[in-house]
Amino acid sequence: MLAITVAPTASGKALVTAIAAIFFCAVFGYQAASNEITGKAIYHKLVVRGSLPEPVTREASPAKFREATNLLWGLSIFCAFVSVGGFTFLHISESD
Repeated sequence: MLAITVAPTASGKALVTAIAAIFFCAVFGYQAASNEITGKAIYHKLVVRGSLPEPVTREASPAKFREATNLLWGLSIFCAFVSVGGFTFLHISESD
């Protein structure tokens, strides 16, 4: 939504989206790496009205720890792909 209001052109929207995706890629990647280093994570159990955060450790709950950390790695990779796509679109639209 921010890209729609900030940038009136398609290439501007692609640029804003790519920059935001890089930011979130770094945030999710940092949190995932921090989980791996400390051995502590926040597992979110999905319930009807949202999620319940549950602190877990690698030793006490290895499956929940791995699920929580892998989700962060996956979100980081997804944001990296969105960023690459945004910059590619920007490059293609600028070269026309």
